[in-house]
Amino acid sequence: RGVVGRAPSGNGAHRGVRLTLKFVRGPKPTVRGVLVSGNKGTQERVIRRDIEVVAGKAYDHAAVKLTERQLLGTGFFQAVQARAVPTDDPNVVDVEVTVTEQQTWLFSVAPAFDTSAGGEGVILVGIIADRNLFGTGLFTSAFARMSGRKQTFDVTLSEPRLLDSHVALTGEAHRREISYRGFRTRSEAGVGVRTTVPLGLGFFAGGGVGGEYGGVVLYNDSDDGFVGPPLVLNGPSELGLLPTGVFRNVVRASVAFDRRDSLLLPRNGIYADLSGAYAGPFTLSGLAFLDGGASLKLYWTPA
Repeated sequence: RGVVGRAPSGNGAHRGVRLTLKFVRGPKPTVRGVLVSGNKGTQERVIRRDIEVVAGKAYDHAAVKLTERQLLGTGFFQAVQARAVPTDDPNVVDVEVTVTEQQTWLFSVAPAFDTSAGGEGVILVGIIADRNLFGTGLFTSAFARMSGRKQTFDVTLSEPRLLDSHVALTGEAHRREISYRGFRTRSEAGVGVRTTVPLGLGFFAGGGVGGEYGGVVLYNDSDDGFVGPPLVLNGPSELGLLPTGVFRNVVRASVAFDRRDSLLLPRNGIYADLSGAYAGPFTLSGLAFLDGGASLKLYWTPA
C-alpha cells in the first residue's frame, strides 16, 4: 500500500514528493486440491505418497519444494515441478505437480576374462533391473555370473515404501555354485527376507532372516585344476566343511550410510555399510558360523 504526499520544505523553490510503502502480510490461501500430471507409466498413488502438500490446509511453499525434492529422489523422474494454480476464489489455490518420467530399467551383459593363476577364465555377467516395475514403485533385479568355477543366480524384489512408510521390505532367492581347489560349495536353493528402516541423515538399519539348502562336493586335486570323480560328503568332513544336504538358517543385521544420487546408475555420492550374519543352534541351522563384512563406495562424475 502506498501513500503519496507533498514533502514539507522550508524553501518554496524546492518541492518534492514523498512515497511511503507499507507491506502487510495477507492471509495464506487454502489448498483446494492437489493435481498430478505428466505421468505416463508411473501410477498416481506412487507419486502422491511423496507429496507433502495437504488439501484443505493453508498453502505452504516449503512443503511444495520438499515435494519436488522427494519425487526427484525416487529416481523415477528427470524433472518435477510443483506450483500453485489460482482459482476463481483469491483465497483458494490448487497445487499442480507435473513430472517428466525417465528410464528406470537397466539391462547389461558384459564379458570378462580372469588371467590370474587358478582364476575363473572367461566370465559372463548379466543384470536386468527396474526400480519402478510396471509403474508400481517396486524394485526388482535379476543377476547372473557364469564361469568355469563360479555360477551364481540372484533374483530380488523390494518394496521401498512398505504401506506408504519409509520402511523397505525385500525378498530374494538365489542359487550358487563356487569351485575352489579340491572342493566345490553348492547352494541348491536359497531364500531370504530383510527389512531396512531409515534412521535419518542418510543412515539406515536393517535386519533379516534367510535359509538355504546345499552342501560340498570334494574333488581329487591337481595343479591343472579339478580332476577325478567327485567325492560326495554325507556328513561333516575332516576339514570342517559344509556337509552335503544340510539347511542353513541365518539371521542378519546391518547398518548403512547412503548418499548416492541414484540406486541403479549412481553418478555421485557415497555408500558405506557394516553387516554381520549368524547361524547356529539358536536358528536351528545345520551349520554354525559367524560372518561379517564392510564396504565403502565412492562415486564422482566430472561435470
